[in-house]
Amino acid sequence: MIYIRKMMLLVIVLMVCQAALPTVDSNGNFDISDIIFASDIQTMDNGCTTDFLRNVTSSEITSNSANIRWNRIQNETSLIGYQILFWEITTTSYYNITVGLVSNAVLVNLTAFTSYYVSVRGVCEEERYGVASDRIDISTRSGAPSQAPVITKNVTHYLNQVSCALLEWLPIPDDVWNGVRLNYIVIVADVTPDFSRQVEYEVDYNVTSLEVTRLELDHTYLAAVYAQSSGGLGPSSNLVIFTVEEPLEPNTSSE
Repeated sequence: MIYIRKMMLLVIVLMVCQAALPTVDSNGNFDISDIIFASDIQTMDNGCTTDFLRNVTSSEITSNSANIRWNRIQNETSLIGYQILFWEITTTSYYNITVGLVSNAVLVNLTAFTSYYVSVRGVCEEERYGVASDRIDISTRSGAPSQAPVITKNVTHYLNQVSCALLEWLPIPDDVWNGVRLNYIVIVADVTPDFSRQVEYEVDYNVTSLEVTRLELDHTYLAAVYAQSSGGLGPSSNLVIFTVEEPLEPNTSSE
């Protein structure tokens, strides 16, 4: 009988521990279904504070960070710190950072041009949490594109014209523009010794090629492509160098 009771007690303990585990998605992020918000009007029975934070605000928002502030809970005797919960509004899995008994924290490594929900809750010992504040929403500012285009082709004597060349590049993915997509900037510089000239072209963001004209015979050129969003200019593509030469005469000799 004692053995059976011990086994039953062990099963109960395991069930309690398993019920306390947070729901985790395939990427290892916590699911917001685990959070008890102030607006839920639920009773906390884990021994942590039932007070919730008020006046959660945001400031100093950049393309990848935001300063979150709150009014501290008046009775902090059971608290060891605060936890900031944040997640993109299009998802249900959240990230969190835990801080001490302070009234603000800076979220970093956010994605540019993205909207988030933010909430704050008290933290007690043994990974127990208080009621979370009602969420607020923040939107990060635009940033420059974080990926460079890749030039895949440069063809001289395009359309059989010595003064014309064709450049083609791979577009950057939609999720790395980090702002409103504007255009591609193509820089073509004449790097021939004793001769310096640079021309800048603007190409619509959904176009990935450019005909470069007015090239000079026996001149050497360097070309690069950049993506430009409402947040600025992204990194440079690979550089290509080409020289405009006379076309080879066709071989008309007979064997």
